[in-house]
Amino acid sequence: LLNIVTWWCYWMQLLGVVIGCCSWVLLLGVVTGCCYWVLLLGVVTGCCYWVLLLGVVTGCCYLSPLVAHRSPYLHIDPLSCA
Repeated sequence: LLNIVTWWCYWMQLLGVVIGCCSWVLLLGVVTGCCYWVLLLGVVTGCCYWVLLLGVVTGCCYLSPLVAHRSPYLHIDPLSCA
């Protein structure tokens, strides 16, 4: 999972999306952290939007926006993203 996150963040940096999602992914080391903070900060056009566009769906990033829409405070176990 870490390799996927590292690879994905590398391309996000190339695309200029350095702040928001990728910065949190590098800090937390999990995709869950990324999507969770993106939703919290309201940066909808950041991480999860690009992840879905690029087709890099690792489970958590795809489900988090849908689930969090119903339960914003729900915490998803990072292991479920592996």
